[in-house]
Amino acid sequence: LSSPGSGSEVSLVDDPDQNLAFWWEELETDFEVSYIWYLDDIEGDFSDPLLTKETDIILVEVSYQELTEALKNMDIGQSGVYEAHWTVKAVDGSQEVWAEESFPIQFTLGDPTTSSLVDRSDTPDVLELKQNYPNPFNPSTNIAFNLPNESNVRIAVYDLLGREMDVIVDRFLTPGSYNISWDGSRHSSGIYIYRLETKNKTITRRMTLLK
Repeated sequence: LSSPGSGSEVSLVDDPDQNLAFWWEELETDFEVSYIWYLDDIEGDFSDPLLTKETDIILVEVSYQELTEALKNMDIGQSGVYEAHWTVKAVDGSQEVWAEESFPIQFTLGDPTTSSLVDRSDTPDVLELKQNYPNPFNPSTNIAFNLPNESNVRIAVYDLLGREMDVIVDRFLTPGSYNISWDGSRHSSGIYIYRLETKNKTITRRMTLLK
């Protein structure tokens, strides 16, 4: 399993245009492999999962709307927290191979004004903009950053000509570690620049949209 990592926290918005990507390492075999992704309660054994999806690639994308509806069916109310875990099973002909572990993940039914921004409790020491994951991606990816001091924060996406394509965050934030998602479905394949701006510093990185 690769991402979201063990212990990740995701604040959900009931928005069909946002997705959460789950991805893992490919099973090495000479035969054609398909995968089954599972999401279950943290105490569950995946025999009766909350959600499941089949795919021929090492990635599934689950819409925030689908996750929100699943949690509401579990009687999780607004701002409620749901502890879950996810894993993958590879199917190679008549053989089945489960991932060696499952990754815990925490979901919160967030207020729509907070989008997919997640504030974790630990205060980081330095300003950091992390490499997006997955990368390359199609069509959505996650961008994490650490904010050591309160500040107005702006994160925007640009093409290589410097044209602004999207503004992901433009608001005042308190110190913390954050994770946001960007949906590139409206844009063509290529390399994009994402830039974090605070009152004291600007950081840029590159990411690749591959359709």
